[in-house]
Amino acid sequence: MQMCRVAEIIGKENTKKLIFEFGGTLLYIPKEGFKSERDTNIIKEYDGYNAKKLAKKYDLCEKQIKNIVEGRKK
Repeated sequence: MQMCRVAEIIGKENTKKLIFEFGGTLLYIPKEGFKSERDTNIIKEYDGYNAKKLAKKYDLCEKQIKNIVEGRKK
């Protein structure tokens, strides 16, 4: 991870906080950091006909949208 880029995104002070808290350790940041929040939003927005639109909005495929919706129904 490039710390200069991190500082550009979250600011110098927040970068210092990250270094102080996690310095010297490996920190994995998943692409879908807020996956459960994303899934909740998808379920709220899904109307049975808009899987394609949601797939584009959330950078997923239509099948994943339907799996998320069906998975929460079980």
